[in-house]
Amino acid sequence: MAKKCKCHITGEVGTTDQFIKIGRYYYKNQYVYDEDKRLKEERLNLIDYICRTFLKYGEGQPFPTSLPKKLNELSYYDNAVILETFKACKDDILYWLEHKNFTNEYGKIAYMFAIISNKIADVNREYVRQEKIKQKQDENIEHFTDPSLTTGTNKSGKDLSQFLGGDDL
Repeated sequence: MAKKCKCHITGEVGTTDQFIKIGRYYYKNQYVYDEDKRLKEERLNLIDYICRTFLKYGEGQPFPTSLPKKLNELSYYDNAVILETFKACKDDILYWLEHKNFTNEYGKIAYMFAIISNKIADVNREYVRQEKIKQKQDENIEHFTDPSLTTGTNKSGKDLSQFLGGDDL
């Protein structure tokens, strides 16, 4: 008999027959687990990019706790959009970090996010537009490669076997 369990990510309740167990936890399905893992990896890559590029942190150096808090303020946006915004504003951020005196790391982070917040809506708009274009292209490729969509005429072919010397066939 299957026991009740709860998805570690979504919180949905189900049975051990319906859900999958990975490690110590149950998950609704493999897709939910993989998607959560991908999002966490994207988040770590974003934090790593910010720390290495702008704050000049070295390998293994712990990042400031204010950084995830500031990232949570932008949680409306996808991590890919936030990363693209940081890349688009890289020159501006580096210029101001060099030419402005900050008393602590929090000041640097707050200033970086002030620059980012002014540009992120534009980057998000472009990102969504590119995703729609990519989706339409994928749909078109599927449409043209679908074997059920054959082109041709409605006429059936003629049997030419009588002209080929029917005994040899």
